[in-house]
Amino acid sequence: MMRRILAMVFGVLVVVGVLGVLPALANAAEQNVLSIPGAANTMVLSDLGKKTAAVFNFVSDGSSFTKALLWKSAKGKFDARRAKVTAGDFDHDGLSDLVVLWNTGKGRCTLKVLKWTGTAFKWISVWTSPKGSLDWASARMSVGDPAATGADSVLVMSRLGSGATVIYMLSAAAPQWRATRLLTAVGSAVAPGSV
Repeated sequence: MMRRILAMVFGVLVVVGVLGVLPALANAAEQNVLSIPGAANTMVLSDLGKKTAAVFNFVSDGSSFTKALLWKSAKGKFDARRAKVTAGDFDHDGLSDLVVLWNTGKGRCTLKVLKWTGTAFKWISVWTSPKGSLDWASARMSVGDPAATGADSVLVMSRLGSGATVIYMLSAAAPQWRATRLLTAVGSAVAPGSV
């Protein structure tokens, strides 16, 4: 079972975890396995102001942290206030990926994954919710493996204007991500179904 710690510190989203090995730095990972015995790394999605953001990794040597920049948005192109963040190993490659649920407006959200392209980190949009199917203010994310596939999935729960609650499971399935609507609950009634 992988342990996840998310925290809001002075307006900065923090994910505690590790990065695997790759050129320059690894895919965003968050695992119990430590890259340095007894130490974990800390990833930070930082709001730099003026709709500009960056992702930093603080690499531990066991006694101190070294700050490394993984990604930085162009000025005015990433409003961190519109992002909810989590991490997990979604493609079952042993490295976890940083994920944001991005508020695209009008009752829609987009799931984006920060991936290493071989030369740089890049946000890749993997799913956009149907119009009116998610309420941004109430949306919450969790990571787990409810289907027991060995790979993590993102679970998104949201209230809807009708008083219903919806839960989506988003899984990395080659060649693209798949969204499954696990349930819609209105009061005590539950209606499972797929989208």
